Amino acid sequence: MLSEILIVCAIILAYFGVGFVFNKRRMSPFLGLEFFLIGLLFSLLKVDKNTFLPILPPFLGAFGLLMGIQVKVQDLKALKKDFYKRVFSYSIIVFGVLFLVFNWLYPYDISWVLASVFTLVSYKVAATFVPDRKKEDREILFFSAFVPFLCIVIYFFLNLASFTPSVTRWFFVLLFIFSILSRLVFAIIENEDLIVLSVMGLVLFFSELAYIKGVSPFLTMFFLGFYLANYCKKGDTLFKVLISDEKQLYTIFLIFLGFVSGAGFNLHILKSALMLTVAIILVKYLYFIFKKENFVLYLSPGAFGVVLITDFWFLSGHKRGDAVFSIAVAIVIFLQVFSMLVLKRVYGQKG
Repeated sequence: MLSEILIVCAIILAYFGVGFVFNKRRMSPFLGLEFFLIGLLFSLLKVDKNTFLPILPPFLGAFGLLMGIQVKVQDLKALKKDFYKRVFSYSIIVFGVLFLVFNWLYPYDISWVLASVFTLVSYKVAATFVPDRKKEDREILFFSAFVPFLCIVIYFFLNLASFTPSVTRWFFVLLFIFSILSRLVFAIIENEDLIVLSVMGLVLFFSELAYIKGVSPFLTMFFLGFYLANYCKKGDTLFKVLISDEKQLYTIFLIFLGFVSGAGFNLHILKSALMLTVAIILVKYLYFIFKKENFVLYLSPGAFGVVLITDFWFLSGHKRGDAVFSIAVAIVIFLQVFSMLVLKRVYGQKG
């Protein structure tokens, strides 16, 4: 009974809290991450947390599908070489330096994940403060939107190198089955309500199957989303279906993540997170020191950072109270709050 009450409370909090958290006039500096802290409070309840673990993979799959379905080959071909140079130089240099920073404390298999996560930039943070009226502003927004896709590619290839033959085989089997099944389903279905149900069913089935077989739910659904965006006529319709409830999905996901993860923010965790936060700020400050942009716009990995951290946490055994997971989430929160407070002051003064 208590489990059912918890699920209902999470949904109510998510749907009614979204309007307050993402309101432009009184935008929360946590930008949704407070729902993770609410989940931590729920974790004090005496409920078996492991029964809620299967809830998370479909959320990871939905976010992967949402990211993948935005990547269209024709859009990539239209980008200029200068833009690619800018994005690649930022991603490679910042990722490389951050890898060295994290490798000082952690083994390489953890370091490259954390480096790819904190190379990310949050489009939501940039879009909150930067208008799209001027060419320079649009370039900032486009940069913030494109960097995550490159970080996914880095995350994928580094993951692929550690895949066992069984995991690799299942990864490509899932892609093959989904490509056939989705083409068949969306070729037949025309009604939008049925499309919504079909998307939900496909995400649930393939995300859970990926989780059971030890494959990344996020990466699996990301490449499936890429396939739908480029080879399915209903790609735009599917994107509208997914984006319409993105914030609600994100907030419910954070509540359950806080509840099941067992993340602990003791003094050691907070000290480590604060030290690494300062290091990340310094790395990005030095990269942008001779550039016109405000480096604070590119500090926070935002919601997407939490998604990648959680995906890796699942792949590495989803141990409750995992120190690396706790530190990484704490760093995301620190960077998010710092970015929002600084940018509010800077852009508030500019009117």
